[in-house]
Amino acid sequence: MRRVVLAGLLAGLAGAVSAQTPAQAPPAPPAGRQPVITNPDWLRKPTQEEMMSVWPAEAARKGIGGRAVIGCSVNVTGALQACTVVSEDPPGSGFGQAAILLAGSFKMKPRLIDGKPEAGATVRIPINFVATGPFGGKTKPALSQPVWIKAPSFEDMAAAWPKGAGDLQEGSATLRCSVSSTGGLRGCQRYNELPKGKGFGSAAMALAGKFELKVNDEDLKQLKGGLIIVPFRFLNPASPDSLTRKVSKPRWIIQIKQDRVLALYPNIAAEAGVKTGTGVADCLVAPDGKLTDCKVARETPKALGFGSAALAIAGVMQMNPWTDDGRPVDGARIRLPINFIQADDPAPKAKP
Repeated sequence: MRRVVLAGLLAGLAGAVSAQTPAQAPPAPPAGRQPVITNPDWLRKPTQEEMMSVWPAEAARKGIGGRAVIGCSVNVTGALQACTVVSEDPPGSGFGQAAILLAGSFKMKPRLIDGKPEAGATVRIPINFVATGPFGGKTKPALSQPVWIKAPSFEDMAAAWPKGAGDLQEGSATLRCSVSSTGGLRGCQRYNELPKGKGFGSAAMALAGKFELKVNDEDLKQLKGGLIIVPFRFLNPASPDSLTRKVSKPRWIIQIKQDRVLALYPNIAAEAGVKTGTGVADCLVAPDGKLTDCKVARETPKALGFGSAALAIAGVMQMNPWTDDGRPVDGARIRLPINFIQADDPAPKAKP
């Protein structure tokens, strides 16, 4: 098996990060003076060991590297959150998800407006995974995009809020764990926590036993001797964001196929000559990520069956029980919009 060694770790990263003005306006400065804005800057970047620990398993076996760009927002503590993959090369290689897993290893100075920390600045971070040489040694490639059977709930996260966190609004931690043959986590180690010394690493360790990974023989083969990275994003139980259960960026593990959507196009709409419509399902997310207690929230046009068709689709969809940025989904209510477009009948073939 070949060994991968990182070269030029995050070379030039600081110069490639751009801080953008957030959507909300900063506080109004005194009359006649513009606010002094200091954009985010780096305090910490991932180490070589941390980058190697999230290397996609298939890429590691082939001894190849890649590149990814992620976009994130920076909170008032300087941690990255709500990260998404902007680009990945090679496509589908897993380096985008690996970059997301590294987000907890970055630490920035938050944006300052007149010397006061402000949340909402956005950054775009390019990360190069450069492979030179064979793969082996202490490197333990990670399983990217794990699918969970069980994960902590909103109640579990609230109960685990550290007593030492005081009036902080949020904190984060990341664990590195091995996976048992039954999908449980074992041998977990604290990989990172922000802010440090506030107990978020211990809180994450206390929740590790509530996870169960969906694994098959191929997954176990990939994970042999390897690790899985588990991110946690804790919200103060008294904060509005915590009290309002939200799933902002679910990862769908079961989605309906397009041909099935076409098959569910309402007959009454088709007979009326209506070619497009929208149905919105309001659903409760179950512990396993399935959608339950679904109701029609809205349909356009009305009374043509698009709401009922949206409910049928919602009934087969399932999201991962743990989000990629470390939040639960159990007990959240979501609205799922489904757009329907009737396929045109194929044009008749010309007779010879």
